Amino acid sequence: MKISKMTKLVLLLLCFTSQFGYAEENVATTEESQTEIEKDVNLEKELESLNMPVNQGPANASIENLYSVQTRLMPLTRKHEITLNVGKNMNAGGLLNSEQVGGTYRYHVNDKFSFGVGGYKVFNEISTDGKDVLRAGRIVNPKDYVSQQYEAHVSYNLFYGKFRLGLNRVFYFDQYLSLGAGIAELASGNTQMISPEIGLAFWMGTMGSIRLGVRNELYNEQTLDGESLNHNLVTYLGIGILFGGK
Repeated sequence: MKISKMTKLVLLLLCFTSQFGYAEENVATTEESQTEIEKDVNLEKELESLNMPVNQGPANASIENLYSVQTRLMPLTRKHEITLNVGKNMNAGGLLNSEQVGGTYRYHVNDKFSFGVGGYKVFNEISTDGKDVLRAGRIVNPKDYVSQQYEAHVSYNLFYGKFRLGLNRVFYFDQYLSLGAGIAELASGNTQMISPEIGLAFWMGTMGSIRLGVRNELYNEQTLDGESLNHNLVTYLGIGILFGGK
């Protein structure tokens, strides 16, 4: 059976077209494979960039997006903290200025719990209004003022946070609750005292701390009307040093 020239030409074109399509398909498949490989390489690089020391971000991360992923800069576990405190009684009645100076020691069991001891010397002075009342000859109800106090306390850090001042400066803090119990030395003698407080501890670098808080001192005092419950609302500032740790 003879095959015409036209038939041969048609068969040749069909073979060429099929080979060309196959080549195109191979090229497309190769390009897709290369794209997938590039994606895998890029993903691997991004994952490697996340493997970083504490408090550092990926090289390609902007500073604006860095702070939200930082972990605790300064672990507190097994650290000791010594703080010098100054405070002012905001509930002295207006006729008296009452201020205190003291120190506290804290042992941080972990990042949440700490316990310690503290002692304060209290300085009481009649205010200008109190002196005016005395000069006017008016009777002032005497108070059984505190002269010194000692306590033991336990604290719990509710949450850890940070805030920024400018683009490159970050401050870290813990918001904490504390409950203390101890002895207050009054003019009439010693009495038991409890002192719940709330405050903020700002961590300065890896060794410093600044504490701002409010403490409510509750104790019984002697007055002309007999024994009554008294509370001093003390605002305080503390500057501390940390040492030790894991």
